[in-house]
Amino acid sequence: MIKQENLMGLHISADGVSVVRGAQTGFAPLMMGVVQDSRVKSATLVAEAIRQARKDAHISATQCALCLSCGETIIRYFTFPDMAPALLRENVRGEIAGYLPMGAEQYVIDYRVVEEQTTEQGSVNLRVMVTAVQRQRVEEAVECAKAAGLRVKIVDVIENALGKLMRSVRPELRDYLAVQMTGDGVSILAYSAGQFFISRMLPNGMFDLYGTIAQEENTDAGLVQKNAEHADWNNAEDPLGRRVAFYLDEVVSEITRLSDYVNSRHAQSPLRAAYFFGDQATPRVVQYLRQKLPALPVRILAEELAQAAPQSTADMTGAFAALFREV
Repeated sequence: MIKQENLMGLHISADGVSVVRGAQTGFAPLMMGVVQDSRVKSATLVAEAIRQARKDAHISATQCALCLSCGETIIRYFTFPDMAPALLRENVRGEIAGYLPMGAEQYVIDYRVVEEQTTEQGSVNLRVMVTAVQRQRVEEAVECAKAAGLRVKIVDVIENALGKLMRSVRPELRDYLAVQMTGDGVSILAYSAGQFFISRMLPNGMFDLYGTIAQEENTDAGLVQKNAEHADWNNAEDPLGRRVAFYLDEVVSEITRLSDYVNSRHAQSPLRAAYFFGDQATPRVVQYLRQKLPALPVRILAEELAQAAPQSTADMTGAFAALFREV
């Protein structure tokens, strides 16, 4: 069963900090580079943004559920014979260790039993989803929350949190892509039968594009971003528009590759749609991607969750998803 916690949801991304509690929402933007590659570069600025977002939302609660954006998250599925929880935990750590580029002590490792399978002999096997996140990445985000006067009760990653959110409020959506677009990257998350299956991370985001162009033209990245929003992305004669289109076409290519792979593995339950979220998934960006992905319905996730999720001018998906957990 999935329960929605009575806490404040907190999400930290390259674009900014979002908070939600009930119908109260707040968002405070972050300058380019404050959060980069899912890592906090300035805890002071992030803590200030958290305080500002809470103030704008008039949220006094100090206990929160924290959702981490996509990044160096490792998720694997294993099957074990039924065993006591302590022994299962030990076996989980042993199995996931072979997939970690560094020692297991440098990761926060968690797991969840997603299915109990009965064999022909009558014994029970446990299908387990294991999540590993670099400990430093978790500690950085938790310290930012503490510096802002918060007490973190729950920490989750968007891959897992989003799956719980969708199973809770839109259980009929079982086979889909969820594409998170932030300033420092694009994460394409595939879900099959309502469970996270596989992901693909594009490490370069819109902020990287604007920064590269700004360096080439010896100008300000913020100005490049503003000009890009008014450029003609479908006009090959528009230099800036052409650069934006080239970047978005790379996103389309990765989405197509991943969807083809998922559909080849799950031919009986193909992907039904791609849901976009994140502050760089603007209506204009989504409309461009919709034109380039005619075989896959493209939708804005916030619109699909409109009846259940709090509405805001900023994307609240991560903060809202943080509030859901398995019980």
